[in-house]
Amino acid sequence: AVPQIVLRRTAEWCRLPRRSMPSRTTLEVLEATPLSAAYRVHVDPGTSWQPPPQVALKVVAGRPRYDGRVLQPGDELARAAGLVENHQKAAVTLLAVGAPI
Repeated sequence: AVPQIVLRRTAEWCRLPRRSMPSRTTLEVLEATPLSAAYRVHVDPGTSWQPPPQVALKVVAGRPRYDGRVLQPGDELARAAGLVENHQKAAVTLLAVGAPI
């Protein structure tokens, strides 16, 4: 016998609260406390997003431009205070962790 666990959930459990930002950027709240938070950030094509300086970023999908260089999926930015630009035809997805936004 192989021990196992079976989970059954409704589709509601995975719906994340969303926040729309003025720059056509969407934040999905993965987890938040009064002191720290984690977000999935979607930057629409042809737009940019200015993360707060107390937030670290990891590129999940897409190739955003940051501080004059093109980032790849998997790249990380500690305390990213510069402008993240999306010059692609699809949204860029980032993981943002740090102080609540």
